[in-house]
Order: sequence, then structure tokens, then C-alpha cells
Amino acid sequence: MGDQVMADRGFKIEDLLGFYQCTLAIPPSYHSTLQMSEKDVWETIGNITIYVEISIRRLKEYQILNN
Repeated sequence: MGDQVMADRGFKIEDLLGFYQCTLAIPPSYHSTLQMSEKDVWETIGNITIYVEISIRRLKEYQILNN
């Protein structure tokens, strides 16, 4: 409960995530505005990217997917 799934704009899975009580985080549309708001930058790029990079580093470092 309270989990969030990150996906690109092409993924239409909100109804599937509702069953698991998760929310979908997608980047804002670049066509709607010429510049992202500070809130959008913080939520989609600044905050989330750090966790993705840490997770990828751990997968490589501990060779989790080698077997």
C-alpha cells in the first residue's frame, strides 16, 4: 500500500495498479508546456532518478541477475 510504479507515457496500466493499491508515476507531457514546473522536476527526475541509479548499481555490484 502506498507504492508507486514508474513508467513511460505509453503504459496504460492504472487499472491494473489499482488492484494492488499502487499509483502510476509518469513524466509530464513535454508538449503541454515549454518548461517543466519545479514540482514536476522534483517528482519525476530529481527524486526518482537517484533511486533508480542506486538500484542498478546494486544489481551490478552484487551480481544479482547473473544466475
